[in-house]
Amino acid sequence: MERARWIDEAAERVRAAGTGAPRVCVILGTGLGGFARELLDAVAVPYAAIPHFPRSTALSHAGRLVCGRLGAVPVIAMEGRVHLYEGYEPAEICFPLEVCARLGARTLVVTNASGGLNPRLASEEVLVVSGHIDLMGRRAREAAMAADTSLATRSPTGCYDRQLIELALSVARREGFPASEGTYVGMSGPNYETRAEYRFLRRIGGDVVGMSTIPEVRTARRLGLRCLALSVVTNVASTDVQVTTTPEDVVAAANRASMRIGSILRAAIADG
Repeated sequence: MERARWIDEAAERVRAAGTGAPRVCVILGTGLGGFARELLDAVAVPYAAIPHFPRSTALSHAGRLVCGRLGAVPVIAMEGRVHLYEGYEPAEICFPLEVCARLGARTLVVTNASGGLNPRLASEEVLVVSGHIDLMGRRAREAAMAADTSLATRSPTGCYDRQLIELALSVARREGFPASEGTYVGMSGPNYETRAEYRFLRRIGGDVVGMSTIPEVRTARRLGLRCLALSVVTNVASTDVQVTTTPEDVVAAANRASMRIGSILRAAIADG
């Protein structure tokens, strides 16, 4: 009961800022926050101003909700997310999605920056996630289980919406940029993987690896939302040569791919 009250208090604070009821929730990952500037009649609410809301501490995560519309579709964009490696409890990770669902969102489009495991991938390529391997431990699963299921409207069968996957791939073909579907591996972080880990993750079927998305998708499906996950490959792992990757490198590569992600986001929002 207390959690439901917290969700209501947070949702009411967002509504009080003059926002409407969103239809689509977008989570803008590392280096991809610029899409929020495309929203019309936008109202931005800092996470710090929303009761019980966790605050982003990761590089390039602005930490605010931006509510507006894209065309005729009302959208709520999370300009930055929180991660398990930042020290948050599982229930805190899923709280923002519960608030967005309370406000009315029925579709989630989540973006992230990832490391490439599949050697056929290239930096700045878009991977449309069609499945995941959860190596984040029990805490990722606890995040979804903590969700207030009174918000749910559908049974959570499957994670990634096939119609939205096909839409994303068709946009890439139309716009002429490389995109493929594949498997996202979730690790808790915050460290980047060793060469031995890269070899292991590729062997078990991973195409990319990152430190987010799975808790959010699990939570969204438990709440009955359709889900599309888009991963920007910011670097491709070498299993034979030691390559140093910095957070700044990841942000820069994601920024360069932001126009590609934006094209898919616009189509997915129109469909949502």
